[in-house]
Amino acid sequence: MEIYKDLSSPASKQFEELLNSQLSKNKIEEGKIIEGKVTKITSKYIFLFIPGLKSEPVIDVNEVKLMGMNEEIKEGTTISVLLEKIEDKNGDVVVSAQKAQKIKGWNKLVKCYENNELINGKITQKTKGGVIVEHVETGSLMFCPGSQISDKPIKNIDHLIGIEQKFALIKLDMIRGNSVVSRRQVVSSNKTVWYVYSVTCAPALVFMLLLPESALALYLIL
Repeated sequence: MEIYKDLSSPASKQFEELLNSQLSKNKIEEGKIIEGKVTKITSKYIFLFIPGLKSEPVIDVNEVKLMGMNEEIKEGTTISVLLEKIEDKNGDVVVSAQKAQKIKGWNKLVKCYENNELINGKITQKTKGGVIVEHVETGSLMFCPGSQISDKPIKNIDHLIGIEQKFALIKLDMIRGNSVVSRRQVVSSNKTVWYVYSVTCAPALVFMLLLPESALALYLIL
């Protein structure tokens, strides 16, 4: 392979124009999330192929382990990464799978928050003032204050840890990237629905119990 030592040479300029054209064609820009195909895995690094880039981006294996994806990543699989730099001072491409995961997870949380949708989460651990909740779909970590765990005081929450359940998003801090959830709102809402059902249906149930069998059968048919 020929190496262009003179960056001002026509051949070098032609190569640069071709590369920039390819980057534009594939919509590759710094700060965007792109897909990379795993070409090689070593004990320390994961090598990716991304069309349009002049060198293979590399991800640290420990980064993938922290994301809980080390068992999923194999040669030939595709992984989302954030393109931080097309070329750093050493001429290397800089990408981050962890940051891409966080951004994608945040975007989904924002959508759920705007649409007032409940999310699925798991309480992973206790922390000062509350618990840490992991968003099942994206792996994003959220904070649930102690006062928002239930609608009544709970001394021991061990039975709630690790169980998938519904949470309501009550606060999103886009600047700090923090999110706060509430299990209490979900529990209270379910109780309200059951109360309304009980109030509206109870009289009818009592009436049905007081009816003779023949009259009850006719009532049900009607």
